[in-house]
This record gives sequence, C-alpha cells and structure tokens, in this order.
Amino acid sequence: MLEREGVASVTLRAVARDLGVTHRAVAKQTGGWGGLLAASATAVLHRFDRVVEGTAECGLGVPGAFRAMGRAYIAFARSHPEWIRLLSLPVVTTARTPELVAARRLFYDRMVVAIEDGQHRGVLRSGPVAPIASFAWTAVQGFVLVEHALEDVSDHGPDARAEVFLDSVFLGIRALGDPGWWPESVVAESR
Repeated sequence: MLEREGVASVTLRAVARDLGVTHRAVAKQTGGWGGLLAASATAVLHRFDRVVEGTAECGLGVPGAFRAMGRAYIAFARSHPEWIRLLSLPVVTTARTPELVAARRLFYDRMVVAIEDGQHRGVLRSGPVAPIASFAWTAVQGFVLVEHALEDVSDHGPDARAEVFLDSVFLGIRALGDPGWWPESVVAESR
C-alpha cells in the first residue's frame, strides 16, 4: 500500500480494510497510527538491510564498502521514494520502539564496520567512529531527500550527481595525512 498509494494512504482504516479487520484491531496491534508508521519503517529498514547484505561490494572488509553502501542507499531511495518519505516523517524520526531502534542500527552498524576498516587501512581519518558514521548517515539521508531539487541547480545527471556527492562525503572523512587523494569527480569539477 505504501509504495502503491504513497505515505498519505497509510491509515489505520486503510490497513484494516486491506487486512479485512477492524481499524481498532490494527490500532491495538500497532499502538495507533504512529505505531503503524513505526512498524512500516521497521519493515523498510529491514528490507534495505537485506539489499546491503546481498550486495557483495558492501561486504565486510571489502575495500570501498563504505562508498558502496552510500550507492546502495541512494539506489534504494530512488527505487522506493515513498519508503524514504516515510522514514523522514517526524512521527517516524521521533519513534523509539525497540524494533525500530534495532532496525536503524543495522545500517549504522554496517557503516561503523566499514569506517573502522577504512581507518585501519589508513584511508579514513582516525578517531571516534560514531561522529563519522553519524555524519555520513545524515549526509546520505539528506541527499536522498533533496536530490530532486538538485536537478534545478546541477548540470550533472542523477548518477554523476550521486558520485559527486559521495566523493564529497568521502573527502570530508578521509585521512588527514592522505597525500592529496582527490576523487575524479572533484578534479573534474575544478576544471
């Protein structure tokens, strides 16, 4: 229903109608509309985790896994824009059900492992991993939420725009002692 009809269609009555039960039964099971949206967001995050898990480039210890995770999230968001809208709703971003908190940790924990690997290899700056992971997660989430607006201010196509964005995130967290590594998209932008 969410993907078919959009976020606005997810109501207790609509879900009850689809399931053939009363809206009170749905409300009791989910704790109300906010609980219904939190449960839906949990399902979305689990689905995305399965995508990352099934993407070899995102694997544990794979060089470039951190960037691959960013690409995977951007591709997922483009394929499922209503799911991403759901994840950005205030009622969802402030929800703290145990299931939703655990689902949020799935991608975050994968990013932490990829960052630690990058730090170990000397590609990413050393230091506390949590702020780097939080920055990266926030940046990627922000990018997918405003990407459509970037069409108005960017000469790049969607794939090039995503790569420039990922390069910029990577530059922000690269190792400080890295002797001048610059991604190709940044070099191309400066020409």
